[in-house]
Amino acid sequence: SRASWKPQGAENDNQKNPLVIWLHGGGEGGTDIDIALLGNEVTALTSDNSTNVQHYFKTGGSAGAYVLAVQSPTMWMDSEGNGDYGDNSANGNATGEAQTSYYTEALWQAINDYVDNNDDIDKDRIYIGGCSNGGYMTMNLLLEDEEDFFAAAYPICQGYKSGNISDDMLAKIKDKNIWFLLSEEDRTLKPDMYTLPLYKR
Repeated sequence: SRASWKPQGAENDNQKNPLVIWLHGGGEGGTDIDIALLGNEVTALTSDNSTNVQHYFKTGGSAGAYVLAVQSPTMWMDSEGNGDYGDNSANGNATGEAQTSYYTEALWQAINDYVDNNDDIDKDRIYIGGCSNGGYMTMNLLLEDEEDFFAAAYPICQGYKSGNISDDMLAKIKDKNIWFLLSEEDRTLKPDMYTLPLYKR
């Protein structure tokens, strides 16, 4: 499932506009896109005020940024499509092997379909991010992004273990624009297991 939003006046501002992609957390999968939109107030990405993202894109006469939210049927960290976390057998430990998602190909297709069918999107300004499971999937796509499809990423409390990202994988993303966000008190995706060692590397 997916939902999108177009900034008012985008068709008449005589320029291409950026796209912000949001990937939901673990409890917001399914087939009701409202859960993914409202679970973390993703609708705020469309708000036009000084504290939300749209005003950063309203420069030079631009109408603002498009927003795309995509929902997985279960969760992004589901490696087999059966609703189970893909790293359950590792008991939370890093294995040294790349993490996988059953939904990677489908997500790429959903994003490309949306971009290919909207001539107003600036393909040099596509931003991707999400929280928790969505942060994991943000990292997953960045690690597969051979064509520099994304201009930047904002993984929030992401769930891709640093120990599952090899040095070769890390080399693919080391020069990308990534804004890591986390909570020191996060007991689910503990910063010292996920984001902090990755950031330091």
